[in-house]
Amino acid sequence: MSAPKPSPAASRVPWAELALAARLVLAVLFLISGLHKTAAPAEEFAAVIDAYALMPPDMLLPFAHFVPFVELLLAAALLSGFLLRLSAACTAALSLSFFAALGSTLARGIPLENCGCFGSIHL
Repeated sequence: MSAPKPSPAASRVPWAELALAARLVLAVLFLISGLHKTAAPAEEFAAVIDAYALMPPDMLLPFAHFVPFVELLLAAALLSGFLLRLSAACTAALSLSFFAALGSTLARGIPLENCGCFGSIHL
């Protein structure tokens, strides 16, 4: 005799609930990150960006002003569900850009005291 098959409802993965949970976790992470960066002077974040040695010095401060507001905008969009696919794509692009920058910096043997992920919070 074979074992009874589970009912279709019991074997379904709750994709909608998992997607919502992932969206909320990312939104909270981007919200915390953006808030911590905007609470500190932009020069602090610019110094962290400079440690990556990927950007010309004259672009550091504008970039340090720009990124936290993009993070806050993406957090708000993810939380509200506004333009969700575009928001998710932009969140993924920003995250992948950060991982590429981090990987490049570490591969070049440049030590980082602070990744800059959450402003003054050191991870």
